[in-house]
Amino acid sequence: MAVEPNENPLTDAGKLIHEFRNCVHKINMELDLAERGLEKKFKYADLISAVDSMNRSLEDLRVHLVRIEERVVALKTREQF
Repeated sequence: MAVEPNENPLTDAGKLIHEFRNCVHKINMELDLAERGLEKKFKYADLISAVDSMNRSLEDLRVHLVRIEERVVALKTREQF
């Protein structure tokens, strides 16, 4: 997920958090269906794909947060001089 030049990085981070929550919700629903026997064959490949997606989303979020922190530190440093 790329950040548009004029987009607020915190808004983008919010989108990543939303994506992460959706993935966790999907996994919980799949597991509930499997436990209840409503799904005859549990799709482990779907679960693995969802977990991989969550990992990518978390890494993207971490990168964005680090960039935001670096900008804040740089601004504070400039203000001191």
